[in-house]
Amino acid sequence: MAGILKMRARSVVLYGRLFVFGSNSGGQLGIGVVGAGTSKSSPVQLGSLADWMLMTGGTDFSHGLRSGTLWALGGDNSPNGGLGDGTVVNKSSPIQIGSEVDWSMVRSGRYSAEHAGGIRAGKLFMWGLNVHGQLGLGDIAIRSSPVQVGAATDWTYVSPGASDTLALRGGKLFAWGLNTDGQLGLGDITRRSSPVQVGAATDWSVIDTSGGAVHGIRGGLLFGWGRNVQGALGDGTQVNKSSPVQIGSETDWTSVSQGRLHTLGLRAGKLFSWGQGFQGQLGLGTTTYYSSPVQVGSETDWTMIATGEYHSYGIRAGKLFAWGDNDVGQLGLGNRTNRLSPVQVGSLSDWKSIAGGLDWALAVR
Repeated sequence: MAGILKMRARSVVLYGRLFVFGSNSGGQLGIGVVGAGTSKSSPVQLGSLADWMLMTGGTDFSHGLRSGTLWALGGDNSPNGGLGDGTVVNKSSPIQIGSEVDWSMVRSGRYSAEHAGGIRAGKLFMWGLNVHGQLGLGDIAIRSSPVQVGAATDWTYVSPGASDTLALRGGKLFAWGLNTDGQLGLGDITRRSSPVQVGAATDWSVIDTSGGAVHGIRGGLLFGWGRNVQGALGDGTQVNKSSPVQIGSETDWTSVSQGRLHTLGLRAGKLFSWGQGFQGQLGLGTTTYYSSPVQVGSETDWTMIATGEYHSYGIRAGKLFAWGDNDVGQLGLGNRTNRLSPVQVGSLSDWKSIAGGLDWALAVR
């Protein structure tokens, strides 16, 4: 899921109208109806407001921000309260979470996840399923409303994974939750129910986790750790890593987005992909996996990337592109045909941001 707005969440605020497409089996598109028959294979505008930003898709639900307010767009909310509205009742239309107006980001966990996290005024809040301690609250009790994690007020980013969570504050990286594949980066496979700092570095700027594989960027260098099936980490092997391992020697990485077991990365406007490719999610024209980064095409003007479970998205020159698995129309191309290479979604060139859910997407223009 998700990776979204990695560096832009820190620099440029991208407001606009919200569009959704793909699976709506649990009401996650927020269009007021629910069920497989209500899925959309082309972008559909959600309401008429033009102040949406920082959307995020998860496994069975989605979230977004509007002018500093937090919204659950819809989806499965039972039995763990992943929407954060204080109930365990499913929703198929957007509902505001609380009344605060200072939320700066939100992320839904992906790929079997039922938890989410958000930041407001530098404070970190988590909610939803907590069986592995993924909420970071020192216990394994579920929460159906946002609960603050500790007392720190300098959190800048949070990335919930399948059953783990990683977050940044003051350039330091913290991790907690399930650790079966070493995805916490702490050098072991022991789970944690409270935030633990990963190493001593203070220059982390980007982090993304999903189905046990994790990537992060610091000082322009790319690192990977955790689950490494079919080369998802990009280090040229298929061996799990329990501590961050540098990927290549390049120093100009700016963004990374982690699918279930495939990864996209940007450096100098160039798009790279690696890992699992059986649905064409790497965009390389094949269904082969790659254990090291491979450039997708020759363009140098990619500005944003996002991943779903087995599919991918990118924006360049304001144009939205999609590729990979399309069994429920999650590519937004008006059909259900898989694509092995990037294909433009429609003909518009004013797309601002894109976020991938399990098998759907949310985009702003």
